[in-house]
Amino acid sequence: MTGVSLARRLRAETTQAHRLAEASRLAKAFFRGRLNAEAYALGLARIEPVYAALEEALSAPERHPLLAAFHRPEIFRLPAIREDLARLGPAPRPRRSRYAERIREVAAHRPVATLGHFYVRYFGDLAGVARLAPLAPRLLGLPADARLAFFRFPGVRDRKATLAELRAYLDALPLACHDDVIAEARRSFALHGRLVAELFDELEGRPRETSALRRTASS
Repeated sequence: MTGVSLARRLRAETTQAHRLAEASRLAKAFFRGRLNAEAYALGLARIEPVYAALEEALSAPERHPLLAAFHRPEIFRLPAIREDLARLGPAPRPRRSRYAERIREVAAHRPVATLGHFYVRYFGDLAGVARLAPLAPRLLGLPADARLAFFRFPGVRDRKATLAELRAYLDALPLACHDDVIAEARRSFALHGRLVAELFDELEGRPRETSALRRTASS
C-alpha cells in the first residue's frame, strides 16, 4: 500500500472532465425529458462495444495479475445493455468504435492502464447512473414501472461499500502505475465526450418524423 491515494488523484484530476460530461447536450436533453426510448437504445448501441472491450480485458484468463481484483461481474454492464436492447428493440451498432479500439490497444500493451477506463465507466455507473433508476423511465417517456436494466445493479447490495472497496484496490496499485492510469482516465473521458457529442448530432440531424428527440416547450 502506498501513501498516495490513486483514487483521490483520479477524482481530483478528472473533476473538470466529469463536469463537462454532466453538462453535455445529451445529458441536458435527458434530464429535460427530451430523449425517448429509441434515443436510449441508440445510446446503448454506441456504448455496447466499449463495455464489451473493457469486460473482455478484465475477464481474460491471461489478464495482468493486477487486474484480478477488478474482475467484478456483479458490476459489469454488458448483460444489462443487451437486456435493455432486447426489450426495446434492435438499434444499429456503430461500424467502428474508437473508444473500444483504444481500450483493446491499452489492454494489449499497457494492461494496468485499462483501470483508467474502469474508473470512468464503473465508478460513474455505481455513483451516478444507479441513482437514476427511479427517474429514468419517466424521463424517457416509458411507463413508470419500466425496469431499465442498465440503471440497476441487482448483484450489488451496498453501492457505497463496493465503491470504497474498489477505491482501496486502486490505492493498492504500485505507485509506478498511477500516472498511466490517470492519463488513461482522462483519455476515457475525452472519448466518452466525443461519443455522446456524435450521438447527439445524429439525433438532432434526424428528420422530425424519425426523430428520437422529443420537442418540448423549453427546448
